[in-house]
Amino acid sequence: GEEDDGDEEDENDDDKAKVVNHDLFVSFHRLEVLPHAHLEKKPNITIVVETIKEGEEEEEEDGEKYDNIFTTKPAKGKSSEHSLTYSLKKQATEVKTSATISSLRLSAMAVGGEDPLFSGTVKLVDAHGSPIYGEQQVQLVVKDEDAEPAALLSIIVNEEGAVHDHSDTASRRSHRSIRGTTKHAKHGTVQPPIDEVEDELTADLDDLDLEEEEGEEPWIEFEDKSPPLPFDKSADGVDVYIDGARSLPDNCTITRVVLKNMMRNNKFFEEETEGKDGEAAMADLGGNLLAPKYTLRKEYRSEHFDPTATLMIRVDTIDKNSKKIVVVGYALLNMFTEVGNRKKQPEDSNDQEYCLNAGSFQLPLIKMSPNIKDKKFSATKLDGFKRVSCATVLIRIVPAPKNDIAVKSRSDYEDPAVWAKEGLDIPAPEYSSRVYDSTRCVPQQIESKLYENRKQRDAMPVKEFVLQQLMKKYGEDKDVTEIQAEEMEKFIAESFVGKLTGYLDYTYMNQYNTETGFKVTIDGLHKMKGGGLFSKAPFYKVLYTLSPPAMFYETNGSMTTDVEFTRQYDVKSDQTSPKFLDKAFEYKNLGTDGDNMVLIMEVRTISLKKKAWAVSDQASSMWGVLPIFKKNNKNYVDSGCFCVPLFEGKVPGDAVGAGTPDDIYEWIEKEMKKSKNEKPLVLNHGASIVVRLVDGCVEEFEDPVKDVKYVNKKYVYAACEAAKKSPNVYDYDPKGEPGKKNIEKLTGKEGDKLLAKVNIAMRN
Repeated sequence: GEEDDGDEEDENDDDKAKVVNHDLFVSFHRLEVLPHAHLEKKPNITIVVETIKEGEEEEEEDGEKYDNIFTTKPAKGKSSEHSLTYSLKKQATEVKTSATISSLRLSAMAVGGEDPLFSGTVKLVDAHGSPIYGEQQVQLVVKDEDAEPAALLSIIVNEEGAVHDHSDTASRRSHRSIRGTTKHAKHGTVQPPIDEVEDELTADLDDLDLEEEEGEEPWIEFEDKSPPLPFDKSADGVDVYIDGARSLPDNCTITRVVLKNMMRNNKFFEEETEGKDGEAAMADLGGNLLAPKYTLRKEYRSEHFDPTATLMIRVDTIDKNSKKIVVVGYALLNMFTEVGNRKKQPEDSNDQEYCLNAGSFQLPLIKMSPNIKDKKFSATKLDGFKRVSCATVLIRIVPAPKNDIAVKSRSDYEDPAVWAKEGLDIPAPEYSSRVYDSTRCVPQQIESKLYENRKQRDAMPVKEFVLQQLMKKYGEDKDVTEIQAEEMEKFIAESFVGKLTGYLDYTYMNQYNTETGFKVTIDGLHKMKGGGLFSKAPFYKVLYTLSPPAMFYETNGSMTTDVEFTRQYDVKSDQTSPKFLDKAFEYKNLGTDGDNMVLIMEVRTISLKKKAWAVSDQASSMWGVLPIFKKNNKNYVDSGCFCVPLFEGKVPGDAVGAGTPDDIYEWIEKEMKKSKNEKPLVLNHGASIVVRLVDGCVEEFEDPVKDVKYVNKKYVYAACEAAKKSPNVYDYDPKGEPGKKNIEKLTGKEGDKLLAKVNIAMRN
C-alpha cells in the first residue's frame, strides 16, 4: 500500500512538471517612474532580470534564490510634467519555467549604480501551472518601502515560436487603473473597486501607446492559417470586438466606430433593424487621434444564425477643418465560412454546416459605402474600390464562452468585475504581437510610400485633444485638473450628435514630402477661339512650369529643362475645347518647396504661316496660375481638379520667380482692380484650363474626373468677383459631347504626322 501511494505521488509530480515546464519570451516595453518617487536626477536605466528559484536546498534567508539571466540595454529618460518615462524598445529574453521557477525579479538599476532604484516580482505561471500570457504592468517599489509602487514596468509574455492566444489571457489591469490605485493609496483613502478605478483617467499624456512609437512598424505582415471553428447555431454564440483603427488621415480628430450585421437577404441581424444606427463606440481616452482604441463589444446570441452574415464596420470622425461629422471609411468581414475553406463565405442562408470565422483581422477602410440593397450582399462587395490609403480597422471574432448549461452572456452577471474571468471581456492584443491577420490590407504601391512618410508622424492623444477643446469652451479660469474622464467622454459622445454630412476630405492624407512630391496633369482647355485649319488659331498648347524658380522667364522664354507642354490630343475633342491625353508629370526632389510655389500655365497657339508652323509669342498668349499648397495649411498639396481662369497677355514679372506673391490670387484681385492707366490684369471671361494637381501619396484625382461636381471652381469665383462678372460662363463639363469641329476632322488622314510637326514647332 505504501508503494502504491508513493507511485501515485510520483505520477502527480510528473504531471505537475509537464504543466509548468514552458519556454516563454518576455519582452520589455516601457518603464514609468511615478511622480512621488522623487528621483534626484534623470539617470540612464537598465532592467536586470532574475529568475526566482523556490524550494532549493541552497536557499537564502528569505527562502528565495536569484539568478541573473538578462539585462536590458541602457535607456534614456523622457521627462514630462507628470512623470519620467523610459522606452526599452521592446527588448526580450527567453525564460524557461519549471517546478521551481515560476516568477521573475525585475530591478531598475541606474547605469553605474550598485543597488536597485526600484524592484518587483512578476508571476509567469498561475496556480495551475499555465502560462500567464499577454501584457502586464509590474509594480516596482523602492527598496524596503513597499507601501505603494514607485514605478510601473510594462512587459508582454509570449510563447516561444508562436503568437499567444489572447482569448486565454488573464484579465489585465490597464495602465490608467494602476495609476488610479496609486493615487488613492497615496492619500490614505480606501481604494475603490477596480472597475471604478478604470473609469478614472489618470494616464500621463506623454506615455500613451502612440502609433508612431519608436521601433513599431505601421503595418505588420501576418497570415492566420489556423482552420475555422465548427459552429453549432443551436448551441454556440459569437462575440465581436472592435479594438481600434490605425494610420488614419491627418485631418481626423475624435472618432466613432459603428458595427452592423447584414444578411444576404438585405436584413440586419434579428436584434437590429435597418433604421437603427447599429452598435457604436467612441474613441477611448487612452489612445491617440490617428490610431484610436475602441472597446466595442457585440454579443450575438441566437438559435437562428444566418451563415451569410456580414459584419459592416464604419469609422466616423469630426473633420479637423470643416468641424462636421463625416465618414472616414467602411469595411466588411464575413462572420462565417464554408467548412474546410476559411476564405469562402457561405452563399445560402439555409446552409446547415458552416464554421465560425474566428480570429483577429486587420481590414482596409474603403471610400465607398456598401449597397445594402444588393440581393447578393457579401463581404466582397467593397473589393476593388479605392482604399482610404493606409487606414485600417482591427476586429476580432471570438466564440462565445459556454458553461455546462448554455452560452454565457454579460447579462448573466450583475457584477462587471467578473466578466473577464468568465471570458466575456477579452483584452485587445498588442498590434506588435502579430495576432491580426493583415492579408486583406497588404500595402498597395502608393500606400508603401505613405507608410514610410508616416513613420515619424506626430499623433495627438485623444485626451489632450479633448482637454484643449474643453478649455476653449471654459476659458483660462478653468483648472484643467478638475476636468474628469466622465466629462471628456461626454464631450466626445455629444460631438457625434447629428447626421453624417458626407465623406472625409481625403486630400489631407499626407503632409508634403519632397521625395514623393506631386503630380500635374493638364486635362484640357475650354472656350478657346475657333477657326479652320489655315486660320490664325487652329491648335492650342499649354506650356507649364513651377514658380519659383521659373527659369523659363529668366531666360526670355527659351525652353528650359523645367518647362513642359501638352503633346497628345484627344482627337475627338472640339478644337475650341481640346482635351489632352498626356500622362501626369511628376515633380520630385525639388530644390525649392516654398509655401508660395505655384504652377504657371501659358496657352500658346500654333498656326500655319507661309508653309511653316509658328508659335504665338508671350504677349499674344493667355495664362493662368494654380497654387500648389493649401491656402490655410501649407504643409499639404492642394490636391484636386481645378478650373483655372485665363488672363490675357504676357505673364507679369511680379508673379513669377523669387518674387512670387505668398497669396497669388489675392495679388491677382488687386491687380485686376487697378485703373486703366495702371494697366490692370484682363480676364478672358469664360476661357479656362482644366488641370489636376495630386500629392504623390494621394489617390484622389489620379484619373480624369467624369462629373462636373468634382471640378473645383474656387479660382474662377475669385477672379469673377474681382472682375464683377458672372462665373456661370465657366461651364466646363467633362462628359461633354464631341465637338462638331473636332481635331480629327481638322487634321484629316495625315493627322498624326501633322500633330507631330505641331509638337516639334512647340518644342523648338
